[in-house]
Amino acid sequence: MGSISVLISSFLIKYYDLTFTDPLCSLVISLLILYSTWPVLKNSTKTLLHFLPDKMERKKKKIENEISKLNPRLIIQEFELWVLNEDKIVIELKIILEKEEETIEEEINLRREIRNKINKILKNNEIKENFIQIN
Repeated sequence: MGSISVLISSFLIKYYDLTFTDPLCSLVISLLILYSTWPVLKNSTKTLLHFLPDKMERKKKKIENEISKLNPRLIIQEFELWVLNEDKIVIELKIILEKEEETIEEEINLRREIRNKINKILKNNEIKENFIQIN
C-alpha cells in the first residue's frame, strides 16, 4: 500500500505539480496503519492496565458475595481479579478467619473446608488460576 501511494504521489507531482499529494498520501497511510492496529493496541492496553470488562466486574462481585456467605467468621482482606488473555482469568484472594476457641485440628479442617468451597465457587465461575491465602 505504501509503495502504491508513493507511485501515485510521484506521478501527480511530476506531471501535475501537485506537491501536496506526498504528505496527503503519507497521512492516509498513517491513518490506515492506525486503523488496522487499533484493536491490538486497545487489547494490549487493557491487559497492561488490568482492565476488567463489565461482565468480569459483575462476576467479581458475585464471587465475592458467594465467598462472604461461606462462613460468618470470614473477612475478605484482598480480592483481585484480572484477565491475562481471552481464556485465562486469575484471582488473588487473601482471607482472614476470625479466631475462636477450637483445637488446631478443627481449625485446619475448617480452613481446608473453606478452601475447597472457594475452589468450587471459582470453578463454577470458570476461573482456573487462583492464589488463596487464609490467615
